[in-house]
Amino acid sequence: MLQEIARSRQQELLAHPRQIALREEWETAKDLDRLQRSVRVVRARLGLLPATAS
Repeated sequence: MLQEIARSRQQELLAHPRQIALREEWETAKDLDRLQRSVRVVRARLGLLPATAS
């Protein structure tokens, strides 16, 4: 029974590789956004000015 469920799930995933890649890109973007926000918080707590774009 569990093998059938696993096989079914595997077939479903194999059928949608682009959707999986897009989800992975969104997760990476969310992680980077979270990291940038954390850096801004730390800089603010330390009293550092944010870096300006040149």
